[in-house]
Amino acid sequence: MFGQKNDTVPPLPEIPEMGYNVDYDQLSDFIKGEEGFEEEAYRVPTYHSNGKITWGKPTIGYGAETYQDGSPVRMGDTIDKPGAEDLWRHHINTGIEQLEKIPAFQKMNTNQKTAIVSFGYNLGPYFMTDEANIHGDFDTIQAAIKSGNASQIAAAMRLYNKHGWPPVYSQGLMDRRNREIELYNTPMGDDDIADRYE
Repeated sequence: MFGQKNDTVPPLPEIPEMGYNVDYDQLSDFIKGEEGFEEEAYRVPTYHSNGKITWGKPTIGYGAETYQDGSPVRMGDTIDKPGAEDLWRHHINTGIEQLEKIPAFQKMNTNQKTAIVSFGYNLGPYFMTDEANIHGDFDTIQAAIKSGNASQIAAAMRLYNKHGWPPVYSQGLMDRRNREIELYNTPMGDDDIADRYE
């Protein structure tokens, strides 16, 4: 029909038995390089300008705050690397399951997908859902990813550079956003940035 854009959307890919349509090796190198491994549960401090210190939720392994059954990590918990690997893969797949429902994400190349999945792993696996966005906190990033526009995605990702409550700017998070954006914009075949954590 006149005036309509003919933009064929590929069908949702079949989910292989071993995982989704992403490069898990690249995801592992990049995200684990960002998160690091912690055997014992820990809390991240947030230092406020008024001198107050608040503490984040207990976190373990490769940055996990919950276990596979949804129960929270508690201080005093420990985990070995195989257990952390299983937990990491669970949370990664939870996030990818949401992202793979988005036509624009399906069309992304491996570097782009890894950058978005890393962002989602850090933000929370359900950040693209309506339930997580009940207060409109994710309107901008949701719209950007659905658009598939690289400039919009980069601008939206840079907004998520705070942690703690009340939120405080984190240079560490800003640096991570910049690395994710750099990877997103790296053409396939020229992805040495993803190899720096091997």
